Amino acid sequence: MSITEAVIEDETGSIKAVWFNNPLPVKFLAKGKFVQLSGKTKKDKKGALHFQHPNFELVSKNQLIEETQQPTEERNGLSTGKLIAIYPETQGINSYFLRRTIQKVFHQTIIVDFIPSDILKRENLSDLKSSLQDIHFPDSHEVAQKARKRLSFEKMLLLQIKTLQAKKDWDKNLSNSISFDENFIKSFVSSLPFQLTDAQKKAAWQIIKDLEKTKPMNNGSSKLANVSRRSNVAVITAPPCSTSPPKADYLNGSMMS
Repeated sequence: MSITEAVIEDETGSIKAVWFNNPLPVKFLAKGKFVQLSGKTKKDKKGALHFQHPNFELVSKNQLIEETQQPTEERNGLSTGKLIAIYPETQGINSYFLRRTIQKVFHQTIIVDFIPSDILKRENLSDLKSSLQDIHFPDSHEVAQKARKRLSFEKMLLLQIKTLQAKKDWDKNLSNSISFDENFIKSFVSSLPFQLTDAQKKAAWQIIKDLEKTKPMNNGSSKLANVSRRSNVAVITAPPCSTSPPKADYLNGSMMS
């Protein structure tokens, strides 16, 4: 393990900064350079505070003076002096590299918001460009939270649209209509070794009505008794992970009486 140390000082005093397995400070930090640091401080064995693996940015003297005089939300640093985004990292690609790249791409890209402005206004949401800016480079926790809300809304909206589109495509399919044979159903229900509950009678009736349609059924797999008219076979199924015995109660005696 390699350790890199640097002593940073200003008119108020000095503090040591320590980096582990990071060669970048050696390349960029030199005596007389002006730098901004941001990170956690920790006491060493002697009780002296030091920065532990801080973020740093080289700045000019004038820029450093301007930055310290500005409110936090108006500072331009990518890694210091304000809230910064932390991304999943891998070797050779750290959060600073990602922030810098995202900033360059952001200013070179035309961002079009697909959500109508009236919906944004009604839901009190910011536009897409502002949200992307604020999620990557937030001026405050409140701003970041508002951007997160907007992007979460967009994600859920797209999922709903996708679901509705799938349902629409499904409804375009055709299936064979199977007419209701009341005598057969009564005979089948009477032959069952158990009584059907009211809920199962209702579910069975819904299935029978669906079978009469020319659209494919879209029911779940937790129905307890299914009838195949063509093969005269009763198929008993249980809900997933069910340990209780089936208590199907389809159409006790007179179907829907």
